[in-house]
Amino acid sequence: MNNVTEEYTKQFDATIPKESHLLSERYGTFPAAAHGWFVFLKPLQPGDHIMYYQNSVEATTLSGAGNMNSAQFTYHLSVK
Repeated sequence: MNNVTEEYTKQFDATIPKESHLLSERYGTFPAAAHGWFVFLKPLQPGDHIMYYQNSVEATTLSGAGNMNSAQFTYHLSVK
């Protein structure tokens, strides 16, 4: 796909409250970052649309064996 863009943030501080839904004993403020792949579409005509895509991420020497992903996504969009 040529309309997929990789975006990521600079490091920021994320705070996990003591009474968090994460049920973790680790709470406090920690360095964090966000990373993702985003699909940008041209405006769609009114009507029903189906958008499907799949991805496959293989481990690299930088990411390690635990950083593998394979997913399929189907979105049903209704534009009015």
